[in-house]
Amino acid sequence: MADNPRIPWPPVLAGRELFESLTLEAVADARDPSAVSPNGERLIDPEIGELLELLADCWPTGDPAERVGATYKALAFVGHRAGFDAAQRAALYAMAERYGLTQRHAAHIIARLDDATRMVRELEAMLSSAD
Repeated sequence: MADNPRIPWPPVLAGRELFESLTLEAVADARDPSAVSPNGERLIDPEIGELLELLADCWPTGDPAERVGATYKALAFVGHRAGFDAAQRAALYAMAERYGLTQRHAAHIIARLDDATRMVRELEAMLSSAD
């Protein structure tokens, strides 16, 4: 077994090898509450969908990280940062496999979570200094 296992890449589904296509599809499904699987279940859990929506501004740059699957370690970090329990993290891994998320996708989500955390801290600091 590899030291740092990854989401399989390229995705096994035909026609889904382009980074931009994968990103756009994941974001579109996350935003569409009517997106359901063949058995009628919601395609993406709403909490995972919120993470996928962070990819809306993740455009291809040619970075080599766009051509390798995300590591499960990076996805676990995303899940922990989002406050997911073990079952939610397992669902996150399954979703990442379904959409063929790359290491760049994972890094982009982490950066957006960092941005949000930083903004909350700055807002809290401003509010506490106003007292």
